[in-house]
Amino acid sequence: MNFNAVVFILITALGTCAQAQERTVVATVDSSPIYLDEIGGSGRREGEIKFVDPKGAPGGPDIESQIILLRKRIKDEVLSREIQKRAIAPSDDLVMREVNAYADQQWRLLFPSPEKKKEVLSRMQATGLKILEGLNIWRQDKEKGGKFAKKELEPLGMNKEAWSFYTDHARDPEILSKLRKWEDIDKMSQTEIKEFLFLIKNEEHRENIKFILAKDMLKKSVIPEALASPEETQRLHELIDNTQWIDIIIIPEGDEELTKLTGTPKKDRNSVLSDRLKSKKTRLPHSQIKDTKHNHTNLKEYMILATYAESLEPGTLSTVVVWPQQERGFSNFVIYIVDRKSNSEIIQAKDSRNIELSHALQKFKRNRGFLKWLNGETQKRTKILLPEYKEAL
Repeated sequence: MNFNAVVFILITALGTCAQAQERTVVATVDSSPIYLDEIGGSGRREGEIKFVDPKGAPGGPDIESQIILLRKRIKDEVLSREIQKRAIAPSDDLVMREVNAYADQQWRLLFPSPEKKKEVLSRMQATGLKILEGLNIWRQDKEKGGKFAKKELEPLGMNKEAWSFYTDHARDPEILSKLRKWEDIDKMSQTEIKEFLFLIKNEEHRENIKFILAKDMLKKSVIPEALASPEETQRLHELIDNTQWIDIIIIPEGDEELTKLTGTPKKDRNSVLSDRLKSKKTRLPHSQIKDTKHNHTNLKEYMILATYAESLEPGTLSTVVVWPQQERGFSNFVIYIVDRKSNSEIIQAKDSRNIELSHALQKFKRNRGFLKWLNGETQKRTKILLPEYKEAL
């Protein structure tokens, strides 16, 4: 592993005290403001430990990035308000179970083996103690401290912003105490290390997980039931279990050639396809790994086909697909099936498999219905006050 790519511990810099000045409102949700600085990439919290990849630190966000952040911020605000209005709250026990599960997952990612744990913690420790050494030098001689940071800390990914934060807090007992804890990392238990690395007892993680759980409860409240017919389940089985590949064409609802295709018998439709439509043909391959579970690389497309296409035979036109998450300028569409190749050995679906596929379709339909509801609520309840950000809706 390249040393420059190793994650290290960094206490982030940007505090909130500077925001007492007047702030620009970029949008409102139910008249509640969303400020421009909230989508400017400066939402970090003073004193919180973060894992940073030196190669992955982006520059300041451009307008496109800000629009993406604003879109998420708007939807999160709509969801938060709806959760509060409906008094939805996951139990403390459920939240704690999910928090611990998340911490365990992050622990495995950081330390997949005892050897890796020793190696990564050793590098983190070296970096933390280097920061402490640099601050000790800086307090005695600012120029020498700056040179030390450039020579010893910049190669580890320390940038000017982070170093300024440390020097601004060079005598802060809490931050210095956190840095000195790296001296005792070898004596810490696994739980103590998890807490030290903010994997547990992290209020931000807890609130994020609580929000995710509440959002799932809201989804079930908004879309209490989603049904999957036996025919849809059978088509999904054919696509996932018995298909090598299927060729399709996505045709916008308003395309003039749809009228011609609709008025042509199914068996003759391929012969009247224009070159323009033929050029849009897409093959959805389905790769299967022997003796392991299926690789559902095209599961969303298969779900749409199973739901909207009455048949998987070549020449089939689906009904109109109304998709709630459309790209800019993209309207409703239909799917035309050009060709399909089945597996050489056909698998018959067992009852347990049909139940599994039916549940998958129900979840897909509930998610789609929820997105449609959320997009509608977002449009009704949001006002964009700065015209350049109108694409967030």
